[in-house]
Amino acid sequence: MNSIDNEILPSIKLNRVRLSYPSLFHVKVWDDSGKPGKYEATFILDKEKHQKEIDAINHQINLHFEKLKVSRNKVKADHICLKDGDLTDKEEYQNAYTIKATSLNRFPIVNKDGVTPVHESDEVFYGGCYVSAYIDLWTYTKPNNGVACNLRAIQFVADGDTFSAPKFDISGKFESIEDEDLF
Repeated sequence: MNSIDNEILPSIKLNRVRLSYPSLFHVKVWDDSGKPGKYEATFILDKEKHQKEIDAINHQINLHFEKLKVSRNKVKADHICLKDGDLTDKEEYQNAYTIKATSLNRFPIVNKDGVTPVHESDEVFYGGCYVSAYIDLWTYTKPNNGVACNLRAIQFVADGDTFSAPKFDISGKFESIEDEDLF
């Protein structure tokens, strides 16, 4: 996808949104095209609580389409990064918008204090936790016109109900085995 010369617009801060399908520590590769994988995350914005962020995203999307001289209504929804969650069958997306952000490069991943780096082994981020993030929107013109989202930084905010099965708790499940007990 070729991007056009994007006007510098300010990054948008997503405040205390839910995280879905995070791939923050490893690039995700979707096909055999040979294209490089990307880090990615989908953010869930409640239609009431996050109206300010939704308005800012829509405003920038409209500015990008104005620059392209393309009507937003003529662009397929698949080519716009902000999606109406009510149009999916995912329960966690209902009454919300989602925005998928990606990055070819590593970006700051920090804990609640906004400074301390988080590593994968910390096991802090998961689908369902609350995060804040900075994103940038950009346009592309090939193969179609569209607006995509770049992930700039992410901060863990709070635990939330996980969207997947909880981790299996092994406490008390295994007993210690000594080498002489093996045979």
